[in-house]
Amino acid sequence: MYDGKWKYGKFHQKINKKTRKEIILQTKGRFFWVRTQIRGKDNVYGQWFAAEEKAGSYVLTPAGKKKMEEAIAKKKEGSSNNKYLEIYNASDESVDLGPYALSSCSNGCDVEGEWDYPNNVTFDAGTMLAAGDVYVVCHGSASDDIQVECDQTFTYLSNGDDVFALTYGDTTLDIIGDMGGDPGSGWDVCGESSATKDHTLVRKSNIDSGNSNWSESSGTDSNDCEWLVLEQNDWSNLGFHTYACTDVDADNVCDDVDDCVGAYDECGVCNGDGVDSDGDGVCDDVDDCVVEDGASQECGCNTGIADGACDCDGNVLDECNVCGGGGSGGGGTKVFLNLILIRGLCGLVNISVSGGGRGVS
Repeated sequence: MYDGKWKYGKFHQKINKKTRKEIILQTKGRFFWVRTQIRGKDNVYGQWFAAEEKAGSYVLTPAGKKKMEEAIAKKKEGSSNNKYLEIYNASDESVDLGPYALSSCSNGCDVEGEWDYPNNVTFDAGTMLAAGDVYVVCHGSASDDIQVECDQTFTYLSNGDDVFALTYGDTTLDIIGDMGGDPGSGWDVCGESSATKDHTLVRKSNIDSGNSNWSESSGTDSNDCEWLVLEQNDWSNLGFHTYACTDVDADNVCDDVDDCVGAYDECGVCNGDGVDSDGDGVCDDVDDCVVEDGASQECGCNTGIADGACDCDGNVLDECNVCGGGGSGGGGTKVFLNLILIRGLCGLVNISVSGGGRGVS
């Protein structure tokens, strides 16, 4: 029974002076993690206890094994207890890990396609993972180099043949291993035999999301897989993850979200060979009029008024200065005075003027 004198906090130590037995107490919500250490050597004993407060004390009841656009960036299965999983946030905003979990099976899944331990590792609501940052889950007895980067401890990490996945409810977002039977020592990765055992797996820098298909993720060789397979106890990449997307056309847009990986032609077609000579946004081969430099468009495509004409039909000005008219004259202005009557002294005089001549009667 927990005597209520220890501080209910993240970490506590108590050493029995006679047996040199060290009891380390850590909390995780309402669960305490207790392990013992004798003469400085971990006896690898550990168990989850549910903490229930009664009359000012806590009764610890064995709980057994507690039955994350995020991806598993690294998986480390090193010597002794030097193990960790690292979750990377590849998005451009912070993510609350509360709804996410790590689910697992031990030595293969008891029922194919079903988790032995769904939601085996959970995260408190409000556990924020910043954009571009990592969250490390490590073994509680990992080396100091690992512990300094560790955000949360968990004892039952993979020995190489235990599948782990980042899950969101019933959805698997990312996975290391498959949900079939016992694979033996481990799963092959990038053509490396049993690489999930005694190796460090680091996600390639161009991978920006998880993959629930382990066959695709593990690949068949170093070219088609999503991982870098490093030697055991290589944790040089711990605590950060390098993400550098593929940008073949160097336009500062990652190829996986680029509308055109390459270049647009003059007609706005990605990697096309179209030509738009007159720059009107219409390819020449379908353009009703490819305008030529300096050409008049007054009478249609590249057509102007003909020399000497006064309109697009080729008409000319007549003698009366009318475009397309048929007027003509006797060398001067035509004057018509019809039947002008003048009362004279000797009676009526009829003056008639026609054309350029005149007469009196």
